[in-house]
Amino acid sequence: MSFIKMLSRRYTVLSVLSTAFLLVSTDLYAASSEFENGLRQYENGAYKKAVSALQGAVSREPKSADANFYLGLSLYKLQRYTAAGSAFDQTIALDPQNGSALLFRGLAHQAGGAYAKAIPYFEKAIAVNSDLNRHSPSRMPFLACCRCFVPRASRLYDFRCCLGT
Repeated sequence: MSFIKMLSRRYTVLSVLSTAFLLVSTDLYAASSEFENGLRQYENGAYKKAVSALQGAVSREPKSADANFYLGLSLYKLQRYTAAGSAFDQTIALDPQNGSALLFRGLAHQAGGAYAKAIPYFEKAIAVNSDLNRHSPSRMPFLACCRCFVPRASRLYDFRCCLGT
């Protein structure tokens, strides 16, 4: 094979690879940009706008635990607990040790009245982040609503007090 043909083939391969890299990096940049916009909207309290931006980020980069988590938080703030729970489930699937996602998954269950389903998430959140269990009971009253329905809930706190939710 002549040097020119070999060079031509390598150039074609490099051209294809560089185009593929450019497409992937452009898509990742767009997802990153949407995530940053969604995070900014969330921090400003514009939860509907945050949901829109974060849904775009998740659709471009579904394996982003952060994008899924903040999508869940935004949906939670809008009291869309079922949708928030799905986003937290995805976050937990991607990052099983994410104590915040575990905590908010439990809170989403609690808000929907599924107290028994909430408890394992609270327990795992405490196991992953033991600081959650160290708050004084005066700052975080017991889960009175769960205690009526599920006896073992009496030792769990209502985390919403210290989280401002």
